[in-house]
Amino acid sequence: MAHAASMNESGLWTKVRGAINEHPRARGVKSYDPIILGLAVVALAACAIVAASIPARRATRVDPIVRWYE
Repeated sequence: MAHAASMNESGLWTKVRGAINEHPRARGVKSYDPIILGLAVVALAACAIVAASIPARRATRVDPIVRWYE
């Protein structure tokens, strides 16, 4: 059963890679382009910072002693 799962995953990966390579807007952009990779890293880091800072900021506004005894 594990062999069938690995075959399906590799087939899916092949289709995704093929779709990326065939996409008209992706022409001329290599998968190892440092500018694109850098922009992707910056975008993901920005999303992670925003996703972590919103709940952290809300948590700083709560008095822990008051919440403990409610």
